[in-house]
Amino acid sequence: MNDYKKICLLALNDHRQLKRQYQKKMRSLSAYDGILLQSSLRKGTPYYYCLKKGGKRRYLGRETHEVVRKIRELRFCKKMVEILDDNIRLLREFTERYCDTDVESVRQRLPKQYIPLLTDILELNTDSIEARVQAMRERKAAIPPRHPEALRITTFDGTLVRSRVEALLYERFCAAGFYVLYEYPVEYAPGKYLCPDFLLIHPVTGQVILWEHLGRWFHAENSRQYRDSFNWKTDIYRELGFIPGINLQMSFETDSGLDLEWISGQIEYLYNSVPTTSLLAIREKQLHDFADFNLLIKTAS
Repeated sequence: MNDYKKICLLALNDHRQLKRQYQKKMRSLSAYDGILLQSSLRKGTPYYYCLKKGGKRRYLGRETHEVVRKIRELRFCKKMVEILDDNIRLLREFTERYCDTDVESVRQRLPKQYIPLLTDILELNTDSIEARVQAMRERKAAIPPRHPEALRITTFDGTLVRSRVEALLYERFCAAGFYVLYEYPVEYAPGKYLCPDFLLIHPVTGQVILWEHLGRWFHAENSRQYRDSFNWKTDIYRELGFIPGINLQMSFETDSGLDLEWISGQIEYLYNSVPTTSLLAIREKQLHDFADFNLLIKTAS
């Protein structure tokens, strides 16, 4: 969803800056203030006179005369400042009185007994969900990935991932209907990111789910270090409101490979399930805690 208040604040700042520039120009033309222009036609060509209040009319000639040009320029500046003043007033009133129309802002303005479930109203805001996904894609593209040389597997839509199993999971998530962002940088501190393997966004409810594929959890040689690293990540995920088994899902590989039947069932469940009370409470807290929940930026820049 567009941040209309931010757009208007930027316009307000631009108008104020432009007004200062024109006021400065007006001061440089102050010698021509109070002088009126008059014109008369001679054989279709206008000729100009200037007149000060209480003074005599002075002939100037054609519109290229410097005094004609300066008087016109001053009048233009005055009209510009007049219009800018009106716009500044309107923009200021708008920013002071404007109410955001995102779902959460409207819910917060309702008496408690009238606040609807998110699942009952978010389906009306699919455009804002799509816009959020697009903004997240643009942000992801602006942040260099870690170890880009390992992104060697191409999915059906051209997304690069690190393994064939991840490509398979990516395609299953997309086929279910989720928006899928691979290794989206969740900013948990200024300039510090966690990049979950998959970030899923439900196209109707907007629910955000992280999915980590722990392919080396049972690895014979380095599983201990791998597990310790993930356990550290789960502490940060928990602080961000992503709880294992709720909105943080995990998959594993064993000697028998990947259990695709279980994964397919889990994906279907996640897509079709109604958010629980616990999940709604987590979302409410995330909306409050994140400086920018839409882009998953924890701290204000």
